[in-house]
Amino acid sequence: MRAVPRPRRGPARRAGFARAGGVLILLATLAGCGTLPAAVPATPTITPAASVDGVRTVRFEHRSAAPRPPVTVAVPRGATVELIVGSDVTERVALRGYDWSRYVTAGSTVTLRFVVDGPDELVLTAGDPGVELGRLQVQ
Repeated sequence: MRAVPRPRRGPARRAGFARAGGVLILLATLAGCGTLPAAVPATPTITPAASVDGVRTVRFEHRSAAPRPPVTVAVPRGATVELIVGSDVTERVALRGYDWSRYVTAGSTVTLRFVVDGPDELVLTAGDPGVELGRLQVQ
């Protein structure tokens, strides 16, 4: 009959746990080294520059698998805006405040060019019910 080894007890067992715990602490410390990412506001405000012809191009992307927080884009009243919306799935996109909606097919874009003369805030949504992609803040 073979003797079955007994589990370690006492100081030897505690020393094994201490080594394992030390390794875990060391790994956690090394994983945490480096710089922390800069804090990003939940809805950053972006002001697009006008092109040579005075058009401000604003682009939003809809990703169904990895939604992003909505972005606020500041545009001056009276400016011409070219709004481009892309999507990875076929989806209905709408610009509340202008009563504009179109379907964008998967992998393509839809474009709307307009002069900003409406309400102080326009909300861009995708899908039904609408998932907010971003806002145009009229200044």
